[in-house]
Amino acid sequence: MATRHLIDWGKTEDASLGFTAATELARLATSEDQEAVANAALKHKLSSAEVRQIVQLRMRSGRSIQECIANGLKMRPEIETRHVFVGAVLNEKVRAKLAATLQAARNAAMAQILAQKFPDLKATGRLAADRFTLVGRDELGARIRNGEKLEAEINRELEGVLHA
Repeated sequence: MATRHLIDWGKTEDASLGFTAATELARLATSEDQEAVANAALKHKLSSAEVRQIVQLRMRSGRSIQECIANGLKMRPEIETRHVFVGAVLNEKVRAKLAATLQAARNAAMAQILAQKFPDLKATGRLAADRFTLVGRDELGARIRNGEKLEAEINRELEGVLHA
């Protein structure tokens, strides 16, 4: 086995394959397949269960080892990063109007502002009497990192929507 020097106690880590993953590799018929999966395990930090999936797929489907590795990687959960921005409602008149407004109407006002003035944000929001919260993906995160004045912009829009 060309990957013997990689086998070590514990789980697959930076430069070693755990015993369980190595046992799964040994089930593959060719040293080329074993080496390809070993390299993928190290490159992508595959768990022994993921190595087992790839080996089983190769043995049962007859597909190429590269196809099996690609399919195994597709089964991994995708991590989604969501960015949260919390801002204050600064105008006292706006705060008073929001305090007298039902939550559903406040949320509708925030949705209207987001849809009309910030359609590129692809964010959702909730509006309380004294603060608002935006939740979005990378577009929101980029605007926060770029130092854009989202709080001031949303406060201006709230004043316009609520005629305060």
